Amino acid sequence: MQENSYFGKALANFTREAAYAAAVRHLAEEEYSLRDILDTLTYPAPEEAVRRIAFEHLLKTGYLLEEEPESSVREADEEFVLEEGKYGKKSYRRVVKDKGGDTFSSEDYFPCDFGLLDEEKLSRILESLPGTEREFLEGIPWKRKRMYIKKTPKTKEIFRHLKAGTD
Repeated sequence: MQENSYFGKALANFTREAAYAAAVRHLAEEEYSLRDILDTLTYPAPEEAVRRIAFEHLLKTGYLLEEEPESSVREADEEFVLEEGKYGKKSYRRVVKDKGGDTFSSEDYFPCDFGLLDEEKLSRILESLPGTEREFLEGIPWKRKRMYIKKTPKTKEIFRHLKAGTD
């Protein structure tokens, strides 16, 4: 019975990857909001799955950080390589590829305490933002700690609006 469960999970993962996961990662990199990603997809996808895929991708690429930028180092990639032994036995070996150990500078990130705020206070703060910028921040599942978001033209504009809204 467990084999059916394992096969079912593998098939579901493959189907999700083929249907929409790569598109979600691409659109997340382009800084689309969760709503825009869901509207752009031609395949019906569950909102929570899309949110999770986008969030994990933003963390993996360093767009979002869970630790202070100076203490964060980009993770290494790993892959499995098929090898054949001297008697013809095939086996897989895990190979870790270093991404160069890039460190992140605090000058390249905005600190975000959105996950530490209650929903009412967060919605009051985000009211000062235009619709697409607000949707962008609301689509990120902020953890209950300080996180960091990469400074890009879009995020600079968002934080400029937030600063103007608090003055």
